[in-house]
Amino acid sequence: MGFGLSTDWAATRERGFTLPHPRVSVTVFRILEDAIVAAWGILHTAPPRPFDSGVAEEVDFTTHMHEILEDHLWDSDAVDGFTGEVFSSIKRPEVRNYDGKKTSKKPDMVAFLADRPNVQRSQDGIFVECKPVDGAHSLLGDYCDEGIARFVVDDYAWAMTEALMVGYNTVHDKPSAALVKPLAQRVNKVRAFGQPRDCKRSPHKPPVAVTRHKRGFPLRGRQAPAITLRHLWLATPGGLL
Repeated sequence: MGFGLSTDWAATRERGFTLPHPRVSVTVFRILEDAIVAAWGILHTAPPRPFDSGVAEEVDFTTHMHEILEDHLWDSDAVDGFTGEVFSSIKRPEVRNYDGKKTSKKPDMVAFLADRPNVQRSQDGIFVECKPVDGAHSLLGDYCDEGIARFVVDDYAWAMTEALMVGYNTVHDKPSAALVKPLAQRVNKVRAFGQPRDCKRSPHKPPVAVTRHKRGFPLRGRQAPAITLRHLWLATPGGLL
C-alpha cells in the first residue's frame, strides 16, 4: 500500500529542519528546574514508591525522579508552567547521535518541547544528564568525563545549544566554585571556555551554575556552535546545605 509520498520526501523534510534548533529561554529552563527541585523534595519526603536514599545508586535516583516528574508533576499544575503547553513529555529515551552512527544513546531524561515548528522533534528538548556529586564520586571522572563530555561530542543534544546537568547529593557549597578546577583539568575533554558563573535568575540553593563548551562535530557543513550547560545541584535534605 502506498502513501503517495515521493522517494525523496523524507530527505526534503529533513533539509527543512532548522539546525541548530532555536534557543530555549531561561524561563523554560527555570520551569523544568523548579519541577526537578519539587520532585527531589517529594522523593525525600513522600515518595510514591518505597525509596531509601541511603542505599540508592544513581540509576535509582534518576528512575524515581523521572517517574515523579512524568507521572505526578507534569501537567498537574503543581509547578507553575510545567504543563503540556510547554513540554510535550518527559522521557528516558534512546536517541541517535548527530550522524546516526550511534543509534542507542541514552540520556538520563529529555524534557521534549511543545509547539516548536520546523524542528526535528526526536531531538528537540532539554536533554538532562544526572550525576552524583557526593564525596564518593569524582567531579573529574564521573561528572566531567561521563557527563559534560557527552554534550561536547556528538552524543547528546547535538541539535540544541543548551542542556542541563543535575547533581545528586551535593557536598559542595555551589557548582560555580566546585567546577573551576575540574574544568581546567579536563580542558581538552570538556572544552570549557570562560569561568563557571551563577545564574542570577536562579532562586535555588545552591544557585544554578552556567558553563559554555566548544563542540567540534559538523552540523550542516559547519562546526556545531558552542553549547551552554546549566548545572542544578540538589542538596540532600538535612545535609550540608
